Amino acid sequence: MTADRVFWALFIALLSDVSALPPSPAKINSFALTKHVRFKHFKFTKKVLFKNAPSSFNDYHEDFNLNLLFVADHSMFEAFHELALHDEFSAQYALQQYLRGVFEEMRVIYNRLIFFKDRRINLHLSGTFIARREDDCPLKTLQGELRKDLNETNFDDDYSAGNDSDSTVMSLSISALDAVNRVHVWIRKFAHLLPFHDHVILLTKFDLLSSRNDSATQGMAYVGAMCALGDSSSVVEDIGGLTTAVIAAHELAHSLGAYHDGSGEAKDCHRTLNYLMSPVASGTEDSRSFANSLLLSQCSTKQIENFLRSKQSACLRKRVASKEKHKVKKAVDIEQTNKIRPGEIFDKNRQCQLAYGPHYGVCLSTAIVVPLSA
Repeated sequence: MTADRVFWALFIALLSDVSALPPSPAKINSFALTKHVRFKHFKFTKKVLFKNAPSSFNDYHEDFNLNLLFVADHSMFEAFHELALHDEFSAQYALQQYLRGVFEEMRVIYNRLIFFKDRRINLHLSGTFIARREDDCPLKTLQGELRKDLNETNFDDDYSAGNDSDSTVMSLSISALDAVNRVHVWIRKFAHLLPFHDHVILLTKFDLLSSRNDSATQGMAYVGAMCALGDSSSVVEDIGGLTTAVIAAHELAHSLGAYHDGSGEAKDCHRTLNYLMSPVASGTEDSRSFANSLLLSQCSTKQIENFLRSKQSACLRKRVASKEKHKVKKAVDIEQTNKIRPGEIFDKNRQCQLAYGPHYGVCLSTAIVVPLSA
C-alpha cells in the first residue's frame, strides 16, 4: 500500500473513532501554530508558520490572509467515483484536483478585488477533505445535534445561479439552512482533526432548497461570521467549474460581511448591475455586465471594509512567513501536477460530465437548427 493510501486510511479511521480521542488543543507561539494528533502508534503534526501580527486594524497595514479548507461531501465523491469507472483512488485523486481548481479560480477572483485603495484579501488553501464514506459526510449530522440559536447571527437569504433542476447529478435535495447548520456541527465536532482554517467551503451535489422549498438556492452562509469556528463556513451546490467558484466567492463575501446588492445596507447598489453580490446571477451577452459578475459593487466593498476594521476579522490580520525561509517538501507527483492547469486535467468533455452527469458530453454536431416560423 502506498504512503498516500495509508494516510487516507488512517485519517478516515481517525474520523470514525474520534470519540475515543481527547481533543488536542493547538499550541500557539509567536511564530507558528502547531497541532498534534495521536492515533495508536501514529502521530500527526500540522504546523503553520506566521510572523507576529498586530490584533488592531490601525496597526496593520498589509494585505489580509484568509485560509480556506475545502470539503467535498460524499455525494461529490460518488459523482467522481462514477466518472472514474468506480476506481476509488482515481476518483479521490481527480476530486482533490478539482477542489484545488475551484480554489484557484476563487483565488484569481479575490486577487482582483481591492480594499482600502491598495490592499487585497489573499486566499490560501489550508487543505482539502473528501468524505469517501457516507458516515463521514458532514450533511449526515444527526438532526438532534443541530443548533437551536439560529437568530443569534444575521442570515442572508439564498443565492441563485439558474441551475438546471433536471441534472442527473442533482437527484437528492436538502434544505440549504439545514445543510449549513449541519456543517457547523461537524466542524465543531472534528475541529481538532482538521487543518487550521479561517473558513470552510463544503461542495455538494445535493440540490439545496430555499426557504420556499424550491431549487433556486445554490449556496448558503452566515453574514459576518468569518473567524468564528463552525459558523465561518459555506455550503455550495456544485454546478461545475467557474460557476461553482463564483457561487463560493459570493458566499465567502457573505461571511466577510456583505449582504445582497439592492437590499439592507446595500440598497443603493442595484441588483440588475450583476455584481458578485447580486442575489441572482444571470447569463448575459453584455461584456460589461458579465465582467461585473466577478467584481464587487461599491456597497459590497464598503461593507467588507467595515468588517475588516472590526475585531471579528482579527484572524485575517496575519503575516504569512516567507515561503523561501520555510520550504515545504512535496512528493514529486504532486509537484508535477501543480504545474498543470485545471483545464488540462479536466477537458471540456469532462467538465460537461461534472456539470450535468456521466452520460453527457460536448456536442460534436455542427448542424444549425433553425426554428420553424409560427
